[in-house]
Amino acid sequence: MSPDYNLVIHGGAGEVMMLNTEVIGVIEFSLQTALTLGTQVLQQGGRSLDAVQRSVEALEDCFLFNADTQLHRK
Repeated sequence: MSPDYNLVIHGGAGEVMMLNTEVIGVIEFSLQTALTLGTQVLQQGGRSLDAVQRSVEALEDCFLFNADTQLHRK
């Protein structure tokens, strides 16, 4: 039975460094980890916003990605 949700991420436009075949495996592992962490939230009945946040946090924690979140308050 397939899940009733889709979780999609991307690692950005990339850098020349990311075309290096030695780095590609690490990039793919990092992206899969981010997807897995977000999917676990959904599988445990968590909110979609929490799943997205968990995936983004995983990307932010990885030095290969230039993920950023900002909160601006007035």
